[in-house]
Amino acid sequence: LSGKTVLITGGTSTLGSAFVRIALEAGGAVFFTYYENQDRAQALDRLGAKGFRLNLADPREIDTFQKEFRSQAKALHVLIHNAARTRDSTLQNMTEEEWDEILGVNLKAPYLLTKKLLSLLFRASPSKIFFIVSRAALQGIFGASNYSASKAGLVAMAKSLAQELGRKEILVNCVNPGFMKSR
Repeated sequence: LSGKTVLITGGTSTLGSAFVRIALEAGGAVFFTYYENQDRAQALDRLGAKGFRLNLADPREIDTFQKEFRSQAKALHVLIHNAARTRDSTLQNMTEEEWDEILGVNLKAPYLLTKKLLSLLFRASPSKIFFIVSRAALQGIFGASNYSASKAGLVAMAKSLAQELGRKEILVNCVNPGFMKSR
């Protein structure tokens, strides 16, 4: 990744932190977003990454972030949509706010970020977009219809974007890491 710019959402999660560290070790200029874990974000900053606190549920914050990111990066070689939230509840007990929040962070935010950063991906082509998904996308999970729907939406979005962007040398793919111990 020497000389390449990498952006990882959810960079302070267990998996996100691993992505950040590996990209740094490979020589990338690594940027990441985080929401709550300030301590881990500062630790990753000390390693050489650049963190941005960002509420992916708020489209205005995404717009502000993309402007800041563009001021620091002239091209984007790898975009990893790793951030995700859960608000597990059976549908009977799930509020509309819980549904909207999870689809906003897990599905709408990747749409907005990809759209707003697409010109930077074109500049870096060949470039890559990865969506971190879950087996919940295909199998569902009891009490997590919002999460499952959001991850299934990412799979469908990736398939469509692969057709749209592949001819422009942007690889689009999903990665399903499976269940893992986190936090």
